[in-house]
Amino acid sequence: MFQGNPKHFEVDTYLSENEVITWSVRQKHFVDQLQEGDVVYIWRSDGGNRGTGGVVAKTVVISEPYTIDGTDNGSEHWTEDHVPDEFASIDLEVLDVDLAPRIKRLDLLENEQLSNMLILKNPVNTNYLISEEHAALLEKLWEGPSVEDDLQAMEVENGHIEGKLQTYYGQRYERNATIRRMAIEIHGTTCQACGFDFEEVYGERGRNFIEVHHIKPLHVTKEMHVNPETDLVPLGANCHRMIHRDPQHVLTVEELKQLLEGK
Repeated sequence: MFQGNPKHFEVDTYLSENEVITWSVRQKHFVDQLQEGDVVYIWRSDGGNRGTGGVVAKTVVISEPYTIDGTDNGSEHWTEDHVPDEFASIDLEVLDVDLAPRIKRLDLLENEQLSNMLILKNPVNTNYLISEEHAALLEKLWEGPSVEDDLQAMEVENGHIEGKLQTYYGQRYERNATIRRMAIEIHGTTCQACGFDFEEVYGERGRNFIEVHHIKPLHVTKEMHVNPETDLVPLGANCHRMIHRDPQHVLTVEELKQLLEGK
């Protein structure tokens, strides 16, 4: 778990504008422990606004720790008097963002299994190691309960099911809205994996709706200049999610097509 304070750093904007972010590793004993592929949750503290703190993003480590000057680490998002000096940092690929937040600090304090997390007891560090037990519980909370979980939680009385089935939403932010628009102008809004067309199914409400996928993962190519014609491809939400479901094995569009053809 990596923590950011919105009083000193524009956490929300930084997460919203970037698919790859850099975060400081202030607790030096973690420098040798962090490895590529580790899942890191981003924690936004209350920052003086009580009730707003909690887990706002899920990321994965895509580099080894390295030392940089503080002015190179999202400098435009630091408040003027809090730009840090030289320190260890690490690159993270943003997998999912929910600034609500999806997992609230106040809810965790009331959770019997998670209320003893160190970040709740001693919220002054930047980096925290999460136990395997806590990680599994956080993953379940972040992804949301399945339909089966919801049904099992409902009470049945006199042969009638009581309770309301919940639908859970996640948010995915594109790195550059202009490049995204260009990709849509070139490739259209039909999913290039399954052929789904939102407008065809949903009418006017689905017009121009599609997600845009990087064919070459940024953490692999290290390229910040993206060609919308060759590097981006439109995908429906389901297909995009399936491609990225396993951060250790991000599928190609062709591999996903093969899975679909197999069904």
